[in-house]
Amino acid sequence: MELLDDAYMIYLGMTFSQSGRIRTTVNGQPTTANQTRAGNFALEGHSLKFRSGTGGTERIGNLTGNTLTIIEVGVTYVYNK
Repeated sequence: MELLDDAYMIYLGMTFSQSGRIRTTVNGQPTTANQTRAGNFALEGHSLKFRSGTGGTERIGNLTGNTLTIIEVGVTYVYNK
């Protein structure tokens, strides 16, 4: 699986939306899919806890300056403003 692009939008009222595209290749055939998520977040010091409105895994990100870093098992996502 390849992450082609991904973006978080942070809104007043402690809500967010995320949108991106992933490509999966099976038997040499690539398929591209859009993924979206929306929900709320909590600010705890320099950390943001993202909770999807549909449930699922809570993502925790570290905010340093204009950079948001989210670390999950085996994958690190870095977002720059």
